Amino acid sequence: MEITAARLQENLGTLAERVKPANVASRTADEVKRRTLTADGKPKPEVIGAAVAGAVGLVGLLVWRARR
Repeated sequence: MEITAARLQENLGTLAERVKPANVASRTADEVKRRTLTADGKPKPEVIGAAVAGAVGLVGLLVWRARR
């Protein structure tokens, strides 16, 4: 019984650490960096391409709306 209670307490402590907002934010930021930056910290080319394409699309939409 004591062993089970100790395991439960440990599991709850682990869960509490995982869902702590600061830890969630840190993990999310690390994941975004991992997906968008190269090993030397520069933006990946596909990220730059997507950003440029999005900017061009937004400008095109604004120009189109202005001419209507």
